[in-house]
Parts: sequence; structure tokens; C-alpha cells
Amino acid sequence: MNLVKKLKEIDKKKFCVDTAAMIVFSFIYDGPRELLSGLTMEQMLATRISGIPIDIALGGTYGLYNDWLRKKVYVLEVDGFFNKERAIRSGIDMFAFTTFFAPIYAGLLYYWGVEGKEIVSAVGSAVALMPISGPLYGVFNEYSRKLFRVKDGKKEKMDFL
Repeated sequence: MNLVKKLKEIDKKKFCVDTAAMIVFSFIYDGPRELLSGLTMEQMLATRISGIPIDIALGGTYGLYNDWLRKKVYVLEVDGFFNKERAIRSGIDMFAFTTFFAPIYAGLLYYWGVEGKEIVSAVGSAVALMPISGPLYGVFNEYSRKLFRVKDGKKEKMDFL
């Protein structure tokens, strides 16, 4: 199957909801973290607003990647909150968040001229928080999809990766 046909199979509503969820989550999660790190309100708003194009570029793509991983371990749909499947899904969300965003963050820091030692420190501190942020984003994204009536559906074709 060619790439164009595979791209046409992507659920566009889900892709858009995932993108919007990433933008909102970045404000809700990263905004307070940046304020606690010593940024002023103006600096925090500037970083969050300047991050919107990145969230737009990555939000839907991350949703595809995360769903693909969830499908591979049979936790695309999970009922309840405290059970084995939810724990596995949270682990997948943590793994997906880390493996998707840590390399991108490192690349952006390099692009912005940050030196190697500082890149390692910044990415290391971000990765230290990803066991929290990955599962939190997973729950937030699941809620966003339900709010906008987007189904995770077990029957979806996700074999494009």
C-alpha cells in the first residue's frame, strides 16, 4: 500500500483532537512547571505560545505513534482506572512520550545553539519528568477524545508505521 493511501486512512478528526489536546496539555502541564522553575508570567506565556507551532506539528503525529504502540500490546481501549490493562497502558504512554519527545527536544536544543553538556542536562531533567507527564497526557488525551466523541476503535488500521 502506498503512503498516500495510508495517509488517507488516518482519522482526521482524531488527528485534530490529538493536536488540540497537545496544545492545551502543554499550557496546563508545562506552564505551571515553568513558573515554578522561575520564569515570569510573560516568559512562560512566550514559551507556551511559541511552542504552539511545534504542538501543531507533533500533536497528531504523536497520537498516531502512541495508538500504534497501544495496539501492539493490546491496550488501545481500556476500561476502569486501577487495573492491569491501565497499568500497562500507562507504561506504554510513558514509553511513547519519552521515545517520541526526548529526541525531538534534544534536536531543538541543538538547533537553538545549546551546548552538549546543557543538552544532556535539559533532556535528562525532561526525561525524569516523563514518567509522570506521559501517563498524565495519556489520560488527558483519552478524555479529550471522549469529549469530542472520537473512538479509539479496535478495528482501526494502524499498520502504516
